[in-house]
Amino acid sequence: MPELTKQQAARRLIHAAVTMSDAGADPLATHVVASSAFNMLRELSKVDGAHFTVRVYQFSLYNAALSRVKGEDHGLPHHPVSEAWIDGIAKAIVSGGVKGPEDITIKDAQKTEFETFRYLVGPFNFLKHADKDPLETLDEDAVKPIEAISFAVTAYGFLFPDDELIPEIRDFLVKNGAL
Repeated sequence: MPELTKQQAARRLIHAAVTMSDAGADPLATHVVASSAFNMLRELSKVDGAHFTVRVYQFSLYNAALSRVKGEDHGLPHHPVSEAWIDGIAKAIVSGGVKGPEDITIKDAQKTEFETFRYLVGPFNFLKHADKDPLETLDEDAVKPIEAISFAVTAYGFLFPDDELIPEIRDFLVKNGAL
């Protein structure tokens, strides 16, 4: 029997989650399939030292600052804190101190990652830790299969930038406003 790599497993789980969502399958099942891919990819991203959340923030802030340098709207929410960050990064880009997303430092990365994605892996963990909390319930509003798929695709793209996913994935993201 052929062996399966983590990349292949993640790819198959993402494809399955998209297929499930498009077919109207149970949202909890779809969420769990997508979040299992995401969770594995998030853990793989730690192998080279860069947490998934750090990469997302670095990429988003760098691109927003590049837009600011070009005089364009950056597309992120206009909050005073993020505006100050974007302004500072834009100045650093112009001065040559920041040449790419990896030059941006995100403090408290592990705490930020945990807080950012606790809701996303909640339904996954609800099932995973059943022995520790057998009477716990899950609020159905916590089930977010579209978001779980979107984050899994993003994590996959960061880890395997040269691998193109099937066209149905892009169609799914466009249809659901995630791209």
